[in-house]
Amino acid sequence: MGEPRTGPIGVPPNSKYVEIWHDMQSLLDYPNSLDAMFEAEKTLTEAQRYEMGNYLMFQCNLGFDWGFANAAQRAEAFLNAIGQWKTQNSNLNSQEPRT
Repeated sequence: MGEPRTGPIGVPPNSKYVEIWHDMQSLLDYPNSLDAMFEAEKTLTEAQRYEMGNYLMFQCNLGFDWGFANAAQRAEAFLNAIGQWKTQNSNLNSQEPRT
């Protein structure tokens, strides 16, 4: 048999909780997993997919090569498409005139 599969401290090796913990680690790592982003992108509406594509093309400067975006770029564009991406400078997307 192989090495026991371990999880977080306090969880017995090879328990069902270790398997759940390992599954959760892969699910929660959207910026590093193209597979996770693929699944997330399936939830977008057509308009949101269009917004995501535009974001990858113009904000990430990928142009028509946006299909080659890495997981982190896709995660950023996904959050933007669903209205959850917050920029560091809140004036970047503001419609108010600057003073």
